[in-house]
Amino acid sequence: MTVEDYYATLDSSQDPHVLALRKLIMENAQVEEVIAWSMPTFKLKATGKNFLSIKATKKFVSLYIFQDKGGDSAQQEIIFDTFKDYAPSTGGGGQMITIRFDYKKDLPEQLLKDFIQFQVKAVTEK
Repeated sequence: MTVEDYYATLDSSQDPHVLALRKLIMENAQVEEVIAWSMPTFKLKATGKNFLSIKATKKFVSLYIFQDKGGDSAQQEIIFDTFKDYAPSTGGGGQMITIRFDYKKDLPEQLLKDFIQFQVKAVTEK
């Protein structure tokens, strides 16, 4: 499956949120998009590290935030506080944080832009 194949499978209720989130991530020239774990995954060009993935589900789009093994508790706290209204949770042994954006609500675009810049910097500096 290619990246474009993935986006071609979206239905009209998913398109606006998923494509807007993709655009916000892709505005950062430091990333490249691939398919990993059957979903669009964004890697930092400088490090080759996965740092975000997105996945469309029936009711919401999930943003997966990758962290180093064991996670950074200070960074996790910032993410959980920043996205407290979007059902943050951890998985993957603490290596991933999931944020869910309901299709019935507007995406918090400025919050996401700021966060993506924060996340690029956090991953690049490690």
